[in-house]
Amino acid sequence: SPLCVRPKTSSRRSCSTARPSPFASAMPPVFSAVLRKPVWGYVAAVLLSSVATVVILGLWNIEFTIPISYGGDALSVAAAVKAMSDGAWFNHNAFIGMPVGLDLCDYPVADNFHFFILKILVTILPNFGAALNTYYFLTFPLTTLTSLVVFRHFKVAYGPAVVGSLLYPFLQFHFRR
Repeated sequence: SPLCVRPKTSSRRSCSTARPSPFASAMPPVFSAVLRKPVWGYVAAVLLSSVATVVILGLWNIEFTIPISYGGDALSVAAAVKAMSDGAWFNHNAFIGMPVGLDLCDYPVADNFHFFILKILVTILPNFGAALNTYYFLTFPLTTLTSLVVFRHFKVAYGPAVVGSLLYPFLQFHFRR
């Protein structure tokens, strides 16, 4: 057996019954870069991103319960979030589309994780507009955190990684969709 080894100094065989995982060498240590720096650096980057979000978007001037955008993808997402606030899931909304309502069972959706997070927000917050705005505003600090972890994983120095992760969420594509 390849796992049984006979030591040269002893006549006894030592056999290991535990086999190494075939995926052990294929999985990179994703969070090893996170653990090299103290967590306070990541918290500081998220806080800076949150402050920048408030300043850049002027959040002190908005009505938080009204969705901030009614164009592009925001309109269909708002309808889905409103459907979740009125019913169980976003697939059916009885209040849109006469006579039987809106049925999105045949509409292709990439993943349901985002809708699951939105469902949690709709359950916690008072209305669908607050849930939609909260979800949108949370994407900025969460994108900062994710990009900082990715930069550090690829061994980018800590200073440039923080700068890049603070700039990345505020690129133009984030405001256009």
